[in-house]
Amino acid sequence: MADTPERKARLAFIGCGSFATASIFPNIHNVPQIDLVAVCDLDRAKAERNARDFGAQRVYVDLEKMLDEEDLDGVFVIGPAPHLGRGQGAGRVRGGA
Repeated sequence: MADTPERKARLAFIGCGSFATASIFPNIHNVPQIDLVAVCDLDRAKAERNARDFGAQRVYVDLEKMLDEEDLDGVFVIGPAPHLGRGQGAGRVRGGA
């Protein structure tokens, strides 16, 4: 029987601020089972920087759009995100939708 490659977890990261950029994103590649599908931040420049520097496939500034468009296995919410405390997106992240 041939070995089949292990399926990677399709993940997105919400938050591209200084803590995430310095502490979390640099370590993503230490976990080979992660496929960094997308990053989302209200600041497009930060999201684009982290996508470029850490290998994310797509960039979003709209959480709802990201959740609608991506087939994700999980989402990391990094840092203070008061905009996630309200609205459908927060419920979808908390509820696993």
